[in-house]
Amino acid sequence: MLYKLQCQGVEYTYDPNRNRILDGHGRKVRRLDRESVDAEMPSGDLIFVELTRACNLMCSYCYLGAAQTNSPVEASNDHKFVSITKKLNELLRGRKEATIAFYGGEPLLEFDLLRRIVEFCDRMMVNEGYRLTYGIVTNGTLLDDRTVSYLIDRHFLVVISLDGDPETMLLNRNVRDVDRIEAAIQIFADRGLHADVLATMQQANAAAFRKNIRYLLHLPIKSVKFIACDSPCASKTLHAAQAKDFCAAYEEIVSELLAEKKFEELRKLSELIAVVRKIDYGKAIASHCGYGSKVLAVSQDGEIYPCPSFLGNTDYRISEGVVKYPPHDLRKCGDCIAHSTCRGSCHYTNYVASACADGGKEAKCIIARRMTKLALQTYLELYIR
Repeated sequence: MLYKLQCQGVEYTYDPNRNRILDGHGRKVRRLDRESVDAEMPSGDLIFVELTRACNLMCSYCYLGAAQTNSPVEASNDHKFVSITKKLNELLRGRKEATIAFYGGEPLLEFDLLRRIVEFCDRMMVNEGYRLTYGIVTNGTLLDDRTVSYLIDRHFLVVISLDGDPETMLLNRNVRDVDRIEAAIQIFADRGLHADVLATMQQANAAAFRKNIRYLLHLPIKSVKFIACDSPCASKTLHAAQAKDFCAAYEEIVSELLAEKKFEELRKLSELIAVVRKIDYGKAIASHCGYGSKVLAVSQDGEIYPCPSFLGNTDYRISEGVVKYPPHDLRKCGDCIAHSTCRGSCHYTNYVASACADGGKEAKCIIARRMTKLALQTYLELYIR
């Protein structure tokens, strides 16, 4: 199915199966000043390393949730170090280039273990010729002068889970000191390391979508990505109506940014820019992500999983190179404008949807379709002369 688009009085057609915009003569459209999309994307593989399942927060929607209180006692840091570095040594042979992203729980609870693993990886770079970069996904509440200075000095890619303004953070995460997180973000920016932000959306903060998008865009960050909560708990996941409300707020703000030529803020909207890049690439993507191939996760026990969301779910542990995939979905995708930019959504989303009819898949499908339509219009307005 082809979709009609209008830009500056000219009609274009979008073919979602091949991810191509066609002009009135059926020719593929591509912007003349196109830079390499691949050069803008992270190079190498992405390997998440779970340092701990413990966390200093109890976020209302966390997939670890109440299970944290029943988790088995974790091994010593010496045991974790041996298990993790042994597995990293195996995974990196034949990869040569990768990003090691520290994950949890809250990885800064194990900051000393993090530093030991970085030192080990540094030696591998010297001895084996690997090209490695480092990243961390943190809730930001434990960032202090020591940790901030270390992450800056080592050129870490810093991803902070920040759902929105202080009211939203209190509601979602019971965080009362957002000023501390904001101060760390400002220090990162002042020293040339702009953090990325992940903002989780759940039912309880649905009324604040517009306010939170504006709040996060005004922070000195590199990007913000809004994620619809993945949870089998129906009271947390977004309903279809709430997903539409989010899209309406998002589209309104994008329209304002385009009209006011605030391109720096526009570039912070990472999910929109990601789809714009896919459209610019002009090819159908092979999969939603690099699940089980370009993306892997190493547990604190040295086991391999296809992505960090499946850590600890032994049904999906990778053994002898066999990658298991969850059910695609309860519903078929069918004809969809997001066919080539989504590829059936996140595997963890599909896993939750297969276990719970209210698992949030419908909301994510709505967001994917609306985001693709918005990205197409944004692409035409930015690049077509």
